[in-house]
Amino acid sequence: MPSAKSPPNVLIRCPNPWGVPEHPHVFPHRQRGARETLAVALGITAAIGVVEVLGALLSNSLALLGDAVHNFVDTTALAIALASLSVTMRAPSRRQTFGYHRAEVLGAWVNGIVLLVVAAYIAVRAVDRLFRPEVVQGPVMLGIAVLGLAVNGVALAFLRSFRATSIGARGAFLHVLSDAVTSVGVIVAGVLVWQFDAPLADPAVAVLIVAFIVRGAVGLLRDSGRILMESAPSEVEEQAVRRLLTSEPAVRGVHDIHLWSLTSGVNALTAHVEVGEMPLAEAVALKERLKAKLEGAGVRHVVLEVDTR
Repeated sequence: MPSAKSPPNVLIRCPNPWGVPEHPHVFPHRQRGARETLAVALGITAAIGVVEVLGALLSNSLALLGDAVHNFVDTTALAIALASLSVTMRAPSRRQTFGYHRAEVLGAWVNGIVLLVVAAYIAVRAVDRLFRPEVVQGPVMLGIAVLGLAVNGVALAFLRSFRATSIGARGAFLHVLSDAVTSVGVIVAGVLVWQFDAPLADPAVAVLIVAFIVRGAVGLLRDSGRILMESAPSEVEEQAVRRLLTSEPAVRGVHDIHLWSLTSGVNALTAHVEVGEMPLAEAVALKERLKAKLEGAGVRHVVLEVDTR
């Protein structure tokens, strides 16, 4: 008659750990509306970005060009948020066993590099203009900036209702809000250039906008770089996970913990859990309890090896 106890080093895995059907919470129904809203906001911000680039060329305004680039930062943020909601619908394949989560991370990293290059160009031009002012078409600059502020307001209205139900929409809302703030700065510069003949206001505001761009680019590079280097996610501490696993009385120790992110907000963990001898059914129940605790702590994909020696 077979023993009721499990053999040593039983590898107990979550069933179908990378399959979407096993994790309906990855893409809840309420996020579909958020995805459509993000798509609309993405189209709006991308369109105004193109208009601002054309306006910058017509008005010779560096501040407006900087605002256009900052707008594209927000457009990228919207695209990443939209991708994060959409990518989980693609099932993993035999070649892509983790799915396609890293695609948006690679895109964010490349985008950060491009933004720094563009920011450096605008900064050099702005410093040059501070010493050698150029003529700026104030009315054109002001008109495009007002249009940009209005369009950002429309995008904010679309995103507001979903910022409480989708973390992607909430982040995108904050990005678009920051772009609206920079548009106000361009409007102020446009008024100073047009009404008070102060051409230095344009490069001065451009420098401030460059600071916003650099801040966003550095954040993109930092966060995407951590994921690509498979660092532990900032929102989940390894020591906290260790304490959570050992909170079960049956767990004697934990080792070989590996904690990383597939993409922003999609965390994974593998670990060895040491327990005493116990029936297989109890070991399975223990694993399920630990898995539930880890999911509550923000770790979605879990593989535990339960050592019963």
